[in-house]
Formats: sequence, structure tokens, C-alpha cells
Amino acid sequence: YLTDLLTKYEPGRNLRSRQKDLFVVPGIATNYYSKRNFCHAAPALWNPIPTYIKHADTVEKFKSSLKTHFFSSNW
Repeated sequence: YLTDLLTKYEPGRNLRSRQKDLFVVPGIATNYYSKRNFCHAAPALWNPIPTYIKHADTVEKFKSSLKTHFFSSNW
């Protein structure tokens, strides 16, 4: 049911962003709790992850690469 809460980004033209597996980050109200909503927080966290991590062959490889990415960047 989580996929029902997210909208995949589909550009109208053939852009490079089409291959990046992005989700639409919906506009939010200025309320503090709106940013913590799953519909906003999930795409906001998923989109900046590099494509090579998103396309990992196994779950273990994905987790390891993601952990390395988070610890090596300034999150």
C-alpha cells in the first residue's frame, strides 16, 4: 500500500532524470508536521540517493552502499 502514497516522476520529455528512479515530492503547507508526512519525507530522502545505490543487485549490497554513502557525506 505504500506505493499508493508515492508518485513516480515521469517527465513530459525524454530527459536524463527519467533514468534516475525519482519520486514526486508534493508541495507542502508551512506546517512543521507536513514535512514529516510519509508522502513528503520518503521522496525527499530517496531522490538524493545516487542511482548506482538504488540499482544495487542485492539487498545486502544496497544496505552496505547506502550506509557508506550516508557516513561519507554530510547528512
